[in-house]
Amino acid sequence: MRPAAIFLILFTTLSLAKAQDSPALSVECPAQGRTVTTDPNGNVYVTNGATLFKLNADGEILFRYTNFQQGNISSIDVDNPLKIMVFYKEASLILFLDEKLVPVMEPLDLFSRFHNIALATYSTDNTIWLYDEMLQDLININFQLDEISRNHLSWEDFHPLRFYSLQEKQLAMCTEESIYYFDAFGTYLKQLPFPHVVTVYNSAIDYASSIGSDHSMTLTRYDTRRMSSSTLGSCGPVLNGSCDAITIYKNRIFFIDNKFQLNYVIIP
Repeated sequence: MRPAAIFLILFTTLSLAKAQDSPALSVECPAQGRTVTTDPNGNVYVTNGATLFKLNADGEILFRYTNFQQGNISSIDVDNPLKIMVFYKEASLILFLDEKLVPVMEPLDLFSRFHNIALATYSTDNTIWLYDEMLQDLININFQLDEISRNHLSWEDFHPLRFYSLQEKQLAMCTEESIYYFDAFGTYLKQLPFPHVVTVYNSAIDYASSIGSDHSMTLTRYDTRRMSSSTLGSCGPVLNGSCDAITIYKNRIFFIDNKFQLNYVIIP
């Protein structure tokens, strides 16, 4: 057997042994950004200014989309991997991309009908939900920008950071300290006191149960049906300690570090 082959076998054996002894295996990916999320198929999406990257679960870049004319990307909704919604807050535009990050229609100019839209999410019934932060209104619209419904939220110090449309025809809005649930018509249902939320699912909540001084995070999943918690794992340091810079898919925690580099940790 050639020396190179012997070295490769030895290196692989030692690497596997080290990975088994370690609580987690950290892998660096070839993408930089500020926010990260995953779709139901395990694809990873990273936003960096005006650029959106799509990677597979191993962290390999598949596609990218950039449009400097529309400005920086504020948020994306990837619950439907075949119809990805991209929201540009400053330009007040919504764009939809296919699975290869190719635009499937002309951008929706929200400013022609609505103002001060801070958050947007794509609903499972093929409509769009908006949040007007000035009026504190939840607005449901179709693709012709016609208003379907509007609900006013007269709450003090309500500053939602994220907006989710759940499969069970519910909506969820996250502040720094809580999650607010709404029904399919935008009617308020309940509030759960969970800070540092990473992701809201139909029946679970992933949140940072602890954040270290170096912005490392320990993640916990709360089952809303069983009312039980389980620790998922730890990673970090996470960029600015931001929950937008971390996401979870099965046994992998993807996060952006303080150098804007995408990494993932394999949970044993």
